[in-house]
Amino acid sequence: AQLIITNRIMSFSALYLRPRNLVLGIGCNRGTEAEEIGKVVKDVFGEWGFSPNSIRNVATVDKKKDEAGLLCFAERHGLAIEFFSPEELNRVKGIKGSEASMRAIGARGVAEPAAILSARSSLLIPKQKRGNVTLAAASFSLLE
Repeated sequence: AQLIITNRIMSFSALYLRPRNLVLGIGCNRGTEAEEIGKVVKDVFGEWGFSPNSIRNVATVDKKKDEAGLLCFAERHGLAIEFFSPEELNRVKGIKGSEASMRAIGARGVAEPAAILSARSSLLIPKQKRGNVTLAAASFSLLE
């Protein structure tokens, strides 16, 4: 039997060990249910070939500290949430901002800059918008 350590989804049978090295940046509309967040994460990670079992933590804007669906999603999956202020998110260079996000929370974006700040690296999955959820993912170095 093969033993494979990877955060990628593979198409053959083996024993997989999943490193928890992916940071999930999430933005969502107020009142978004945990189930919708979970479905979007599963769908997007599947499309990009990554295992959701490799998610290390969630990162988002501090205005989501009371967002029940997001908190429930993180708790169900045993994930810590790292919160950033709009000012911190706005300092991240090279992201495509959103006027809607700027009006709503004072940040040019949430998913991409939150993932980048938390992982301290570049994006693996750029911003993906599905329904009420926007997500992005970055890789956290396990060697630090």
